[in-house]
Amino acid sequence: MYLSGLEPDVLRVLTQRKVVDYLRRRRGPALARGDYSIEVVEGRHAELVTPEQPDGVRLAIPAQPTLWGHIEFAIYVAPKDDRRRRVAVVGRAGTTIIDDLTELEEFAGPPWNSDQVSGQIIFDSLEQTAGRRAIVRDRSAFPVFVQAIKGIEPAVVETLARIARAVDEQTADRLSDAVRRIFQRVLRELADLDNPMRTLVGSEEGEGGMLGAPPASAGEPEAEDRHPEEPHEPPPIDDLLPPATDPEPPAPPGTARPDRSRSQRLPDIAPDPEPGEGRSRFDADAGLVLYNDEHPDYLFVKDDEAALLDYLSTLVAKEYVVYNNPRSAPTELGEEMVRMLVRVRRHLPRRR
Repeated sequence: MYLSGLEPDVLRVLTQRKVVDYLRRRRGPALARGDYSIEVVEGRHAELVTPEQPDGVRLAIPAQPTLWGHIEFAIYVAPKDDRRRRVAVVGRAGTTIIDDLTELEEFAGPPWNSDQVSGQIIFDSLEQTAGRRAIVRDRSAFPVFVQAIKGIEPAVVETLARIARAVDEQTADRLSDAVRRIFQRVLRELADLDNPMRTLVGSEEGEGGMLGAPPASAGEPEAEDRHPEEPHEPPPIDDLLPPATDPEPPAPPGTARPDRSRSQRLPDIAPDPEPGEGRSRFDADAGLVLYNDEHPDYLFVKDDEAALLDYLSTLVAKEYVVYNNPRSAPTELGEEMVRMLVRVRRHLPRRR
């Protein structure tokens, strides 16, 4: 079928993409059965209609001219999920020679078997073997085809890495907000139970008091009044907790003296830019719990968001307890850790 002589206004609406999507919706089952194939050509650009719509980011790979014709690429890269994605190889007249590029031993590994790459590679000079769907490995067109795909692999790998980074950043931001909400509730519960985030706060480094700031002297304005031009910081925990009405008990000898005037803030989490062997560490200057995104335990739960939230919450609880109990014996530290985790896990989302 040929369409020509269309008005400019019609051409702006009836684009090649809309025609392909329409034919996919109307003829998808027949295309999936292999009853026939449909190719939509506009100018020099041709696109084969596939049963399923590709998803993800399309790589801007131009057609590569060869002595045996052009090699065209319609490659899409998507975030990892439960779908199985493969790249098909299409030959002359829009005939699909193989549905899965990984059937060729040259491309049986990453990135083509990652379930994140889909689309088509079109090369009219490729021929299909007799009796089964496979590519004829001739000495002319096939080596050029292999070389062309090897040439675009770095772009595919880089796009996969970029998408993975974007997904990790979105997940980290989402889980960071979830962790803050969880600990806001936990701190409310611990407000009347000698909250470890509000005790053992000393004036010297290592004396406890996570994310604390020096107390204001008599007659000195509050920090936010002195520096209104400074960037806004997260709300202090004391603003979120009910005010303490009972008198403060005296601190035991040899311990840091609690200082309720010092503000505490909800935790922020971020990947550690310089990870070591540990699972996490606390940056007191930045007020961050930095987690090691290269640790085997993190990689083990990374793909399960519920398990990852549990893991990150556990790390934040560990850093809070360790930082605020610098003089505790191992037994006391363990008991404090359990007390914190019991309350943290009460507020974790229930798995379905």
